[in-house]
Amino acid sequence: MTWTFTPDLAAWPAAVRPAVAAQPVPNTQLVTVIDALERQGRDAFGSEPPLFGSWTGADGQVAGAVVRCPPHPLLIGALPAEAVRELGAALAAEPALAGVDALSARREDATELAASWGRPTEVVEENRLYRPPATASTSAWATPRSRTGWRWR
Repeated sequence: MTWTFTPDLAAWPAAVRPAVAAQPVPNTQLVTVIDALERQGRDAFGSEPPLFGSWTGADGQVAGAVVRCPPHPLLIGALPAEAVRELGAALAAEPALAGVDALSARREDATELAASWGRPTEVVEENRLYRPPATASTSAWATPRSRTGWRWR
């Protein structure tokens, strides 16, 4: 089980895509960032070069991903607990991550990561994915009958 970091945008998305796609909801931001980087290139989020990370489990499969697009926080996708602990060690030891001073992660991962990283941390913002409630209705095209009460000019 190991973290690998690279500046190579050409190889990283292909390596992490299956792991990211396996958990699309907690990886929503990561999916969006990958898409923007692939469409707009390495400068999509700033002039400083991004750094990409992937965690490989004992089975040899990539099971998690992170991306750093300065000046934005290190974006951490859904990770196994072991990967989170090892990321804390990597943050302390990996020279390419020396400038990381902010993280974007799931709450449970952020708590574990703060403990394994060994640096003082604080929560400054919490986000969540809004999921509208399921309804029995279906969407439909508007028709002249659906204009009741509307005023047309």
